[in-house]
Amino acid sequence: MEKKYYNITLLSGLCEEEDGTITATLEKEQNTSDIYEAITIFQNWMSETYEGGTLILDEVFAQIDEEGNTLKESKPRNTIIEYNRSDIENQAFTFDIWSQILFQNSKYYNMKEICKLANVSYSSYRNFKSTGHYMSQEAQKRILKAMAYVGNQCWNDKLIHELEDIEHKLLHH
Repeated sequence: MEKKYYNITLLSGLCEEEDGTITATLEKEQNTSDIYEAITIFQNWMSETYEGGTLILDEVFAQIDEEGNTLKESKPRNTIIEYNRSDIENQAFTFDIWSQILFQNSKYYNMKEICKLANVSYSSYRNFKSTGHYMSQEAQKRILKAMAYVGNQCWNDKLIHELEDIEHKLLHH
């Protein structure tokens, strides 16, 4: 069976070797199947990163046997958030939480009606979800807010505050 989960990793001692490879020491790692718990863990660990540290939140797809053991990762990891404090040049962050929450919760809604309520073209949403076409974070947020208006499954003030706090720290570290 295939299982999706989120892996949160805190690395330290990040350095570039003479041959160009990057090495690091694994400080902490935790898995959860809940995106909201992953966000909370990520936010808590952000304060623990220091010069040379990297914090990564990955979406992982794995093949699981009947006893719950991981047989193999069946798809490449998708990095949702990456937060670096490092001297290595060209280190950057990614922040893709909005689309993850949208993907996770859209199965519970009539998205044609939600898009209409959010004033977002349904065809834009459909292309975003099925083929990965670009959709602005503002449009994603409007859809999520419309979903919250219809049913409070995917959005609340605490969540938006925490995500915007993480995003602000990432942009201004």
